[in-house]
Amino acid sequence: MQHLVKERGEEHKWIIDSAATADYNVGCPPDRRTIQVLEKNGIKGYKHKARLITDEDFNTFDMIFGMDHANISDLEDLKPRGRCHSRLHLLGEWDPNKETIIKDPYFLPGMEPFDEVFAQCMRCITAYLCASSN
Repeated sequence: MQHLVKERGEEHKWIIDSAATADYNVGCPPDRRTIQVLEKNGIKGYKHKARLITDEDFNTFDMIFGMDHANISDLEDLKPRGRCHSRLHLLGEWDPNKETIIKDPYFLPGMEPFDEVFAQCMRCITAYLCASSN
């Protein structure tokens, strides 16, 4: 999303971050296969370290995306009770190909699952950005 927003010259309009619902990769950089797919698609120098979602995130961000129903369920459980600004949605809700669930490629062999997830995320984010600018 950062890449697409930057290409559109809209960095000033967005606060974009990534956070996990479980702590097993906290502090780690993205999987090497993710970096390879990003670079293959012209996204160079991506830096990120995994972190846990916080209560503050639920009031900082307008939208929080999950990749599958388990993510959304975890986010619902983690969402602070009472006042909460963020809306929770599956990123795949914006997929023009109607592939609502984005499967985690981490435990799958090879690069193909990472390529597929990248393509699906790009479709979804592009559609979301277009809808958000209207």
